[in-house]
Amino acid sequence: MKSVRVFAWVLLVALLGGAFWHYIEKKETGEAKSRQTPVYTVSDYIQDHVPKTGTKAPDFTLPKWGGGEAGLGQSKGKPVVINFWATYCDYCQEEMAAFQRVYAQMGDQVNFYMIDAAYTEHEAAIGRFVKRNHITLPVLLDQSGDVGNSYFAKAFPQTFILDREHRIFYHHSGPMMEELLREQLQKVLKKGK
Repeated sequence: MKSVRVFAWVLLVALLGGAFWHYIEKKETGEAKSRQTPVYTVSDYIQDHVPKTGTKAPDFTLPKWGGGEAGLGQSKGKPVVINFWATYCDYCQEEMAAFQRVYAQMGDQVNFYMIDAAYTEHEAAIGRFVKRNHITLPVLLDQSGDVGNSYFAKAFPQTFILDREHRIFYHHSGPMMEELLREQLQKVLKKGK
């Protein structure tokens, strides 16, 4: 009887030890694999699907907030900044002041189109935001989402800078810092002179 108890204890210790060893080995292997596997983020997904640098930008004409229409056809021979945004997007709100300052200084050399995702919000909210923030930038209304889809603007903000021939020169996903915007605009203005 005593030998059966000893055997049972040895077997139990062996099983527990084996299970513990298996757990540790699996955990270390899993950690090693996770260090080797790159993380695929939403930003990576967007970068994989947006129109590529050097390709012709999708054409559009959209209604402007306040009346009229605007689009790439009205921008012949000038670089273009296209920004996809929405009033409920915190990053969009933060970057709008920087776009406004750059527009005030460079709006005669570069066309700016701030395309609001109007299919996701009421036009009254857009109007309140524009008035409250003294926005003089051209705000265009993508009421169907078709223009945003053609640029794969699935998250906001998204900024595209086009050269004079309306090829995509630069794309930025996320909030655009004023220094980076100015730097990219200087580069696109020098290109093709």
